[in-house]
Amino acid sequence: MIINTKQLFENILKKGKVYHSPHLLLRVLEIENIKKSRFYFVVSGKIIKKAVKRNLFKRQGKHTIRSIKTKEGRIAVFFAKKGAGALEFAELKKEIISLIEKAKLF
Repeated sequence: MIINTKQLFENILKKGKVYHSPHLLLRVLEIENIKKSRFYFVVSGKIIKKAVKRNLFKRQGKHTIRSIKTKEGRIAVFFAKKGAGALEFAELKKEIISLIEKAKLF
């Protein structure tokens, strides 16, 4: 079964479990057909105005995810909340790891 990205995001928004932190929201959906978990970062232009900073935020998040071992068969989307643009890398990393622990993705 092949699912395109639009359908995938619709399913995550409807059926995904939600976890909160002060600057991030995590939605997780378990899918049986995939072997490797996938993680996405969504940052609105309203939250972080400049594209350069939005891209930096996403790169830092992806780097954090690559540095830890997670369970297989999950699709996870991190959504930035207000104030996320002011986070230092260490603070962002801490929030991502705490959300992953809450979601039991280790």
